[in-house]
Amino acid sequence: MRTRAADGEDADFDRLDPATAAEDCARLVGGRLADEAVAGASFDDTFTQDGGVHRPRRVHSHLISEYTRQIGHAGPVRERLDGVTGA
Repeated sequence: MRTRAADGEDADFDRLDPATAAEDCARLVGGRLADEAVAGASFDDTFTQDGGVHRPRRVHSHLISEYTRQIGHAGPVRERLDGVTGA
């Protein structure tokens, strides 16, 4: 869901701060630490978190489903880049 400011401005795109770009990029790249954490794990291994037992297979399935859901939100980014709407 995109964030709309009270004045109708699209806060997700129109209120970006270039001063935080390096921090935002570092946070994105930092997400790759998860890759290192599971590099030697099998999908059938288990781990405990928040009192529950989980498997990497389920975590990966969840991440893939979230990623594909978020791809649908790429349309507004493309529209901002090429100016074409409804294509």
